[in-house]
Amino acid sequence: MVGLREITEEYVGGLRFVREVPRGFRLNLSTPDITVVVGPRRVGKTFLMLKEVMSLLSSGENAVYLSLDDPLFRGLEARKLAEMVRSEYVEGRVYLFLDEVQDWRDWDFKLRWLHDVKDFKLVVSGSS
Repeated sequence: MVGLREITEEYVGGLRFVREVPRGFRLNLSTPDITVVVGPRRVGKTFLMLKEVMSLLSSGENAVYLSLDDPLFRGLEARKLAEMVRSEYVEGRVYLFLDEVQDWRDWDFKLRWLHDVKDFKLVVSGSS
């Protein structure tokens, strides 16, 4: 299986083909709570998340981005995801960006579990 670093780098690398419309908006990642980005489809939620991932990676932080509308991840259990992340990022805080969370089976329980173990800063998006 491809590693989470490679998956994240592939998504972030796609930003070089996108022309940005300046919005002057940043996500607040300092709170221990789950950061939630919601809105209708095609308004820029994914772009906003990927820009944050790129910023974190360029400053030496640990960040993982997964698009949960990918069939590869829809059935992934929260514990397995946590193990995958920690196998690649053994130490330090990890920012875990989960896009299209509404497509992740039992997403509410999985997010609760990931949040309760307090091992990751969760940033999630969903389309309304």
